[in-house]
Amino acid sequence: MLETSFEIPFAFDSDKNEIAPADGITGTMYTCPSCSDGLGSQSDYERKDGAQVRRHFFHRNPSDNCSQESWEHWHAKYLIHKSIVWGDDVEIVVPCNMCSGFRTLDPPKMEDAEIERALGNGRTPDVTGLCYGEPVFLVEVLHTHASEDHPGVPWVEVLATEIIENPSVWKSTRKTECESCVERKAKRKLDMDNNPMTVKSFDVYKGCWYIENDDGGLYEHYLSIGYRELRPGVLTDIPTDFSKEEP
Repeated sequence: MLETSFEIPFAFDSDKNEIAPADGITGTMYTCPSCSDGLGSQSDYERKDGAQVRRHFFHRNPSDNCSQESWEHWHAKYLIHKSIVWGDDVEIVVPCNMCSGFRTLDPPKMEDAEIERALGNGRTPDVTGLCYGEPVFLVEVLHTHASEDHPGVPWVEVLATEIIENPSVWKSTRKTECESCVERKAKRKLDMDNNPMTVKSFDVYKGCWYIENDDGGLYEHYLSIGYRELRPGVLTDIPTDFSKEEP
């Protein structure tokens, strides 16, 4: 069954300009950004039941190629691309999997972006952020199933509806630990009650936290492999086995 009643937020004219429904002209041919099929512009009218219908775009030849879900997916990719290209201030929000908190990250510097750029490894992310022509950050828009990991390049998966609501906030669908939980676990794991731990930073490229204690010790914390000592402190009772996470 064809889905023909969903709202089309904007259309492209012959010069690829965005045209809002209120600015559409009856009889002019437009293009659907999502499926590239032809759109018409329907002027305001009153239905038989007295309801007022605003001017809107409609598919001249409805098909299964376009639906509310596919439009939202495309629209979100388009908004992410535009945010990067226009240099908007964007923040990445990652919910915590241990508490109700979250952490925020700034994406790396991006000068340009491409929608569905092939990376050469068989993967084609929804949006690729570029710096000097090289991929530095990837964004996947959750559509029908969760995305696979992208090894080697930092990335985030987001919901289309949340991007459409606020294109400047990329809320991750995948959770990790917030700073407070990482610091609390570090104190417990490393038995540093008398030598406080401080979360220094998060490396978005390596996916690890850097933690320092007041004794000068420096550690990195990965969710998958646990803690690794980078620089020992002067204490002698620091555990040497960081290969296992404490449940």
